[in-house]
Amino acid sequence: MSKVLIAGCGFVGCALGAELKRLGHEPIGLRRSPGDIGFPLVVADLSKPETLRVISDVDAIAFTSAADNFSEAGYRSAYVTALESLLSIFASRSKPPKRIVFTSSTSVYAQNDGAWIDERSPAQPKAFSGSIMLEAEGALHATPIESVTLRCSGIYGPGRTRLIDQVRTGEAKLAAAESPFTNRIHRDDVARAVAHLLFLPNPDSLYVGSDDDPAPRNRVFEWLREQLDAPPLGSSEILGKRGGNKRCRNARLKASGFEFKYKSFRDGYSEMLSRSGP
Repeated sequence: MSKVLIAGCGFVGCALGAELKRLGHEPIGLRRSPGDIGFPLVVADLSKPETLRVISDVDAIAFTSAADNFSEAGYRSAYVTALESLLSIFASRSKPPKRIVFTSSTSVYAQNDGAWIDERSPAQPKAFSGSIMLEAEGALHATPIESVTLRCSGIYGPGRTRLIDQVRTGEAKLAAAESPFTNRIHRDDVARAVAHLLFLPNPDSLYVGSDDDPAPRNRVFEWLREQLDAPPLGSSEILGKRGGNKRCRNARLKASGFEFKYKSFRDGYSEMLSRSGP
């Protein structure tokens, strides 16, 4: 049994804690707000190193923090500042953690032409979000603690119904021209992948975390519309391009022995719809 600190215990972190308990490990959550999360919780602020000294030694760390808002300041605080604070506390200890796994983002890839990307593809972000995530990855790899980065595509799962709601109400619009590819990974598969990488012998330092089905956005919208029996969606010439137009390849993660539970958006959204009703 290993003691694992989950730094940033929210949407992904709580699911990871449940998965680690299932596997027989001892998770310890860390976040700013108290509450019952089903396993021990340390209330501290990742951006304030002095609050982190109460944390006991652990065998491994999973850094699953998320930004409070989509802003440059929010991202820098949640990822770079928080990660550097945590590393400063543990790197100097006589018994540092054996490994840290960081949930980064495929936003570090700026490819916008529908190309396939993987761990060997150039990471040259154009938006602040990707640039800051890449900076955080650099801080992580500079530490003497063994580190693994999991670059996740769009994370969805229980409670995250915005896309479903947009299709149901007709707010979602189809691309009038070529529909960009979208990529996603279910929250539970992120948690399972992080748990897998925490204990994988001789891991690579970088993995792409995305399901088997990079799908054009129009295809996702139309499938959801059919499941919801919603009216036809309108189209638009101008659509937001956050996320770009790329296809994420997960071959390295699968070659390491990981198996996805939700291989396609259809698997995850079907489950969500069955639980919430049409």
